[in-house]
Amino acid sequence: MGIKQIENYQVSDHAQERLTERFMTSKSHVRAWLTNFNMTAQKVKDQNNGTELWRSNDVFMVIDASKKTIVTVYPKPTSDHIVISDIVTDYKAQADLNTLAFKQIQKAQIKFGEDMYVPLMNLDLLAHQLRSSEDMANSSEIYEKLVSGLARVQKQEEKVEAYISDMQKLID
Repeated sequence: MGIKQIENYQVSDHAQERLTERFMTSKSHVRAWLTNFNMTAQKVKDQNNGTELWRSNDVFMVIDASKKTIVTVYPKPTSDHIVISDIVTDYKAQADLNTLAFKQIQKAQIKFGEDMYVPLMNLDLLAHQLRSSEDMANSSEIYEKLVSGLARVQKQEEKVEAYISDMQKLID
Protein backbone atom coordinates (compact mmCIF):
# COMPACT_ATOMS: atom_id res chain seq x y z
CA MET A 1 0.00 0.00 0.00
CA GLY A 2 1.18 3.52 -0.67
CA ILE A 3 3.56 5.06 -3.16
CA LYS A 4 6.81 3.13 -3.30
CA GLN A 5 9.83 5.17 -2.21
CA ILE A 6 7.83 8.37 -1.78
CA GLU A 7 10.77 9.75 0.18
CA ASN A 8 12.72 9.87 -3.11
CA TYR A 9 10.08 11.97 -4.89
CA GLN A 10 10.61 15.63 -5.66
CA VAL A 11 7.82 18.03 -4.79
CA SER A 12 7.05 20.34 -7.72
CA ASP A 13 6.78 24.06 -7.03
CA HIS A 14 3.08 23.82 -7.84
CA ALA A 15 2.58 20.96 -5.36
CA GLN A 16 4.48 22.90 -2.67
CA GLU A 17 2.21 25.91 -3.24
CA ARG A 18 -0.88 23.69 -2.98
CA LEU A 19 0.40 22.03 0.20
CA THR A 20 0.87 25.45 1.75
CA GLU A 21 -2.39 26.90 0.45
CA ARG A 22 -4.71 23.94 0.98
CA PHE A 23 -3.14 22.07 3.89
CA MET A 24 -1.10 24.76 5.70
CA THR A 25 2.05 22.66 5.32
CA SER A 26 5.36 24.51 5.40
CA LYS A 27 8.35 23.39 3.35
CA SER A 28 10.03 22.04 6.47
CA HIS A 29 7.06 19.74 7.17
CA VAL A 30 6.47 18.40 3.65
CA ARG A 31 8.29 15.08 4.21
CA ALA A 32 6.30 14.35 7.37
CA TRP A 33 3.08 15.26 5.55
CA LEU A 34 3.98 12.93 2.65
CA THR A 35 4.79 10.08 5.03
CA ASN A 36 1.45 10.55 6.75
CA PHE A 37 -0.37 10.69 3.40
CA ASN A 38 1.40 7.55 2.21
CA MET A 39 0.34 5.47 5.24
CA THR A 40 -3.18 5.02 3.83
CA ALA A 41 -2.60 5.99 0.20
CA GLN A 42 -4.22 3.91 -2.50
CA LYS A 43 -3.85 4.26 -6.23
CA VAL A 44 -7.07 5.45 -7.80
CA LYS A 45 -6.11 5.31 -11.48
CA ASP A 46 -3.55 5.87 -14.18
CA GLN A 47 -4.37 9.07 -16.02
CA ASN A 48 -4.16 9.73 -19.78
CA ASN A 49 -1.18 12.07 -19.45
CA GLY A 50 1.02 9.41 -17.82
CA THR A 51 0.44 10.56 -14.26
CA GLU A 52 -1.14 8.56 -11.47
CA LEU A 53 -3.93 9.65 -9.13
CA TRP A 54 -3.60 8.55 -5.50
CA ARG A 55 -5.97 8.99 -2.57
CA SER A 56 -5.47 8.98 1.18
CA ASN A 57 -8.67 9.58 3.12
CA ASP A 58 -10.11 12.80 1.64
CA VAL A 59 -6.88 13.98 0.01
CA PHE A 60 -5.82 13.36 -3.59
CA MET A 61 -2.32 13.47 -5.03
CA VAL A 62 -1.17 13.43 -8.63
CA ILE A 63 2.29 11.99 -9.20
CA ASP A 64 4.52 11.43 -12.19
CA ALA A 65 6.15 8.13 -11.24
CA SER A 66 8.51 8.14 -14.23
CA LYS A 67 10.00 11.45 -13.06
CA LYS A 68 9.50 10.69 -9.35
CA THR A 69 7.64 14.00 -8.97
CA ILE A 70 4.62 15.01 -6.96
CA VAL A 71 2.61 17.17 -9.35
CA THR A 72 -0.21 18.45 -7.12
CA VAL A 73 -2.37 17.72 -4.08
CA TYR A 74 -5.97 18.66 -3.42
CA PRO A 75 -8.82 17.87 -1.05
CA LYS A 76 -11.73 15.68 -2.06
CA PRO A 77 -14.05 17.77 -4.22
CA THR A 78 -17.32 18.58 -2.51
CA SER A 79 -20.68 19.00 -4.09
CA ASP A 80 -22.54 22.14 -3.12
CA HIS A 81 -25.89 20.51 -3.80
CA ILE A 82 -27.28 17.57 -1.89
CA VAL A 83 -30.20 15.73 -3.41
CA ILE A 84 -32.17 14.01 -0.68
CA SER A 85 -33.35 11.28 -3.05
CA ASP A 86 -29.69 10.32 -3.67
CA ILE A 87 -29.23 9.62 0.03
CA VAL A 88 -32.69 8.69 1.31
CA THR A 89 -34.54 6.23 -0.90
CA ASP A 90 -37.77 5.88 1.09
CA TYR A 91 -40.41 8.27 -0.31
CA LYS A 92 -42.02 8.90 3.10
CA ALA A 93 -38.63 9.71 4.64
CA GLN A 94 -37.89 12.13 1.75
CA ALA A 95 -41.22 13.89 2.29
CA ASP A 96 -40.59 14.11 6.04
CA LEU A 97 -37.11 15.58 5.48
CA ASN A 98 -38.50 18.11 2.99
CA THR A 99 -41.14 19.15 5.51
CA LEU A 100 -38.52 19.48 8.27
CA ALA A 101 -36.20 21.52 6.05
CA PHE A 102 -39.05 23.84 5.03
CA LYS A 103 -40.03 24.35 8.69
CA GLN A 104 -36.42 25.13 9.58
CA ILE A 105 -36.30 27.75 6.83
CA GLN A 106 -39.46 29.36 8.18
CA LYS A 107 -38.07 29.32 11.73
CA ALA A 108 -34.81 30.92 10.55
CA GLN A 109 -36.72 33.67 8.73
CA ILE A 110 -38.91 34.40 11.76
CA LYS A 111 -35.94 34.38 14.14
CA PHE A 112 -34.07 36.76 11.83
CA GLY A 113 -37.03 39.14 12.00
CA GLU A 114 -37.10 38.90 15.78
CA ASP A 115 -33.33 39.30 16.07
CA MET A 116 -33.31 42.33 13.75
CA TYR A 117 -36.24 44.22 15.31
CA VAL A 118 -34.26 46.02 18.03
CA PRO A 119 -31.09 46.66 15.97
CA LEU A 120 -33.17 48.07 13.11
CA MET A 121 -35.11 50.28 15.52
CA ASN A 122 -31.78 51.55 16.87
CA LEU A 123 -30.57 52.21 13.34
CA ASP A 124 -33.78 54.10 12.61
CA LEU A 125 -33.20 56.21 15.71
CA LEU A 126 -29.57 56.87 14.74
CA ALA A 127 -30.64 57.87 11.21
CA HIS A 128 -33.23 60.25 12.67
CA GLN A 129 -30.61 61.74 15.04
CA LEU A 130 -28.18 62.17 12.16
CA ARG A 131 -30.79 63.93 10.05
CA SER A 132 -31.66 66.34 12.82
CA SER A 133 -28.15 66.82 14.23
CA GLU A 134 -26.89 70.38 14.24
CA ASP A 135 -23.66 69.59 16.09
CA MET A 136 -21.13 68.58 13.41
CA ALA A 137 -18.77 66.80 15.86
CA ASN A 138 -21.67 64.73 17.19
CA SER A 139 -22.89 63.89 13.68
CA SER A 140 -19.61 62.11 12.87
CA GLU A 141 -20.00 59.88 15.92
CA ILE A 142 -23.63 59.13 15.06
CA TYR A 143 -22.66 58.39 11.46
CA GLU A 144 -19.97 55.91 12.59
CA LYS A 145 -22.47 54.14 14.86
CA LEU A 146 -24.98 53.97 12.01
CA VAL A 147 -22.45 52.51 9.56
CA SER A 148 -21.18 50.01 12.14
CA GLY A 149 -24.74 48.94 12.97
CA LEU A 150 -25.56 48.47 9.29
CA ALA A 151 -22.48 46.28 8.86
CA ARG A 152 -23.54 44.08 11.80
CA VAL A 153 -27.04 43.73 10.38
CA GLN A 154 -25.63 42.83 6.97
CA LYS A 155 -23.35 40.14 8.45
CA GLN A 156 -26.29 38.63 10.32
CA GLU A 157 -28.36 38.67 7.12
CA GLU A 158 -25.56 36.90 5.22
CA LYS A 159 -25.40 34.16 7.86
CA VAL A 160 -29.15 33.61 7.70
CA GLU A 161 -29.12 33.61 3.88
CA ALA A 162 -26.34 31.00 3.83
CA TYR A 163 -28.30 28.80 6.23
CA ILE A 164 -31.51 29.17 4.24
CA SER A 165 -29.67 28.46 1.00
CA ASP A 166 -28.20 25.25 2.44
CA MET A 167 -31.61 24.15 3.71
CA GLN A 168 -33.21 25.03 0.36
CA LYS A 169 -30.77 22.70 -1.37
CA LEU A 170 -32.31 19.86 0.58
CA ILE A 171 -35.82 20.47 -0.75
CA ASP A 172 -35.10 21.59 -4.31
